[in-house]
Amino acid sequence: MRDIELIITDLDDTIWTWQAMWEASFIPYLNRISQTFGIPLPTLKADFKKLHEKYGSSEVSYAYRELASIEKQHQAKFEKGTPEAISIIHEYYRNRKTALKLFDGVFVTLKNLKLKGTRIIGFTESNVFYTKQRLKHLHLDKLFDRIYSPEDHGLPPSVERYYPAEYWEPESVAFYALPRGTKKPNPDILLKIIRDQKADHFKTIYIGDKPSKDILMANQAKVTSVLVTYGGKTNTENYDLLREVTHWTEEDVNKEKEPKSAMVECLQKEDFSIANFSDLLNHFNFIKFDKYSDSDKSNLVEIWKTTTEVNKHFNDIEMRIRGLAMTLFTFLFTAIGFAVKENSYVEYQHYVFHLGMLISFFGCVGMFAFYFMDELWYHRLLVGSVNKAAEIEKDLKTIYPSVDLAVGIRDNSPLSFFGLEIRSKHKIRIFYLILIISFLAVFISLLCLKPKTWVNLEYQKIQKILNAPNYSPEAIKKVAGIVLKYDLAKNFQDVQETDNLLNFSESFARDTNSVYYYVPLENNRKEIEELISKNPIEIK
Repeated sequence: MRDIELIITDLDDTIWTWQAMWEASFIPYLNRISQTFGIPLPTLKADFKKLHEKYGSSEVSYAYRELASIEKQHQAKFEKGTPEAISIIHEYYRNRKTALKLFDGVFVTLKNLKLKGTRIIGFTESNVFYTKQRLKHLHLDKLFDRIYSPEDHGLPPSVERYYPAEYWEPESVAFYALPRGTKKPNPDILLKIIRDQKADHFKTIYIGDKPSKDILMANQAKVTSVLVTYGGKTNTENYDLLREVTHWTEEDVNKEKEPKSAMVECLQKEDFSIANFSDLLNHFNFIKFDKYSDSDKSNLVEIWKTTTEVNKHFNDIEMRIRGLAMTLFTFLFTAIGFAVKENSYVEYQHYVFHLGMLISFFGCVGMFAFYFMDELWYHRLLVGSVNKAAEIEKDLKTIYPSVDLAVGIRDNSPLSFFGLEIRSKHKIRIFYLILIISFLAVFISLLCLKPKTWVNLEYQKIQKILNAPNYSPEAIKKVAGIVLKYDLAKNFQDVQETDNLLNFSESFARDTNSVYYYVPLENNRKEIEELISKNPIEIK
């Protein structure tokens, strides 16, 4: 048997049941929409074809809001179930999920080939998003080394995203985005894949399910072709429906239908055919893929070391930023405690604010600045360098299987908390959120206190108390004060109407929950200030 080190395989209807998935989801979806809204099937099919052509994919049927035959007031019915049945769109998604399966022998065979060190590459016409979705759902992420797939059309603007954008991102397999609308047969891309992998042409096979696309392409590229006979069937009524609503051009549909000449039959003749994916092991001797010379291996190790040092550099910067944030946090909270202990206040335009409030406010600003520098600046650079190191490690593992530092860090970084996956960026946000909330709590607490914390001094009502001359020596007047060490001394000055002052002082103190001070008003300002600060007497 011939030695094979590189497998390039089609995915849809070769690895997984794409046609069965499409039929099981789209046909009930089409019929239920027709029955629910009374839309003739030919009209609805034409409507879906326009939608599929718009986005270049027959899998965008879920964008029902863009169907011209569905009136806007009826669109909400797609998401409303009944006691007898789940909603239309929910049924569509459920059927897609349950009908997508691996063909017999695929998982075990891929795992066996991976253990042998054979390189496995996927090449599909399906867009990147749908391919990532299927890889994750079928747990194939770590069994492929790279996937070549056309660029994604993006989420239709009429569709709300249910999962976050990164949810479907693969853990280890690398994706190479082909130009949007790439179709098979395309021998140039097949040859590019072999060149990218630096593989031996003679030690490469291509596997697919369609002679007119997969086998023809492999033969044109002079790559050993393997036809799977268990794939999708093109001579059924359901496949005719796919042709009616597909995004394929009329030329592509007709080309697939037209009879094959003897020459075409010859060009589409496979080198091998298999009825089960595991039959590959009966036809070839799969060996470890090794594309590097000794000098290449040495250079790759050095590149990996450099990339790892870059990772360490960015990680050190982030840890220093967090250390500085904690230092500032501790310092400012100490300052707040001192301000509370000393009853320190700041006056601005007749308003008095507790100094702790101002420190808390600037603490929030400072923590946000550290967060911006941490996650939005350096963390992105760290993630990029870790991902690059992980890519390099994929190549290095074919030489040194134990090299998986970046991949190990990336795989073990997420935490599971009540079913939620918490990644490094979420941890950063939680860290800074705790610090910011702490400052906000202090700020709000000081803000919500009664005038013992801050008060409008009402200059129009309380004027010039402390410097009032000529009070009788024996007179001790009740003066409304607040527990601010210097506010009475600074702001209460001369008044003439003693009785009005006394009445206002009593009501002001009562209304503001203030402290009464007994002060001999004939003393000078400095002495009164000292007396107020040292000898407050509270009248209950």
